[in-house]
Amino acid sequence: MIQQAPVILPIFENKNNSKFRDIAGQFYESWRHDDEPVPIVQRIYKIIQSEELMKRYFTYRESVEAHGTFTERRMASGNERRRWYGTGRSCNLGDDAKRTKLCSSDDCGVCGIIRTSFTLSGAATVDHGNTGELDGQGVNVSSTSSKFHDYVKDHQTSNSLYLSLLLTTVIAGEGYKTLTDGESLSKSPSGYHSTLREVGDIINYDEIVVYNEDAIRPAWLIIYG
Repeated sequence: MIQQAPVILPIFENKNNSKFRDIAGQFYESWRHDDEPVPIVQRIYKIIQSEELMKRYFTYRESVEAHGTFTERRMASGNERRRWYGTGRSCNLGDDAKRTKLCSSDDCGVCGIIRTSFTLSGAATVDHGNTGELDGQGVNVSSTSSKFHDYVKDHQTSNSLYLSLLLTTVIAGEGYKTLTDGESLSKSPSGYHSTLREVGDIINYDEIVVYNEDAIRPAWLIIYG
């Protein structure tokens, strides 16, 4: 199956599918915008990326774990987290179980990230396209599913009735905590693997920012609306 990558595989909703319930539950529980009604998760797809991309991710996770020994602290290896990410969609990928072919549009952030993961090239400006959301020179993800809703809604150029989010796996490692936006950072301070933007006067919703392309991979595509 890995040899066919990149592909997306439907995860069907039924009473026996704990993975669908798990991911949909995370979506619902982390929707924190009171001014927006909680949408319905329509479909979920497992993202299968190339063996090379995943090998680099696992190698990075092992190196971070060796540095921080997170499993000894009863944490996931490398302090791996599941976090939400939103970007524009130019096609109808995932609208139904038959629409699983990635499009070739350079403007489709969803297909671009599924195809090549996140890249940090040209990271001087914020860009939710194929390179992902870039703040300074990092990729920004959040535990709040509704954080990216307005951006996704405003930057979807397809005729789809639904919107999409990516649920990523991200290696947070040792996180540098800050109450500022941290946009001037091009890397984490020495001894840290990520920047943790915590809720305060400036930050409304918590964020993890990573500065290494191999610290993050798209894991699930969620179609909602």
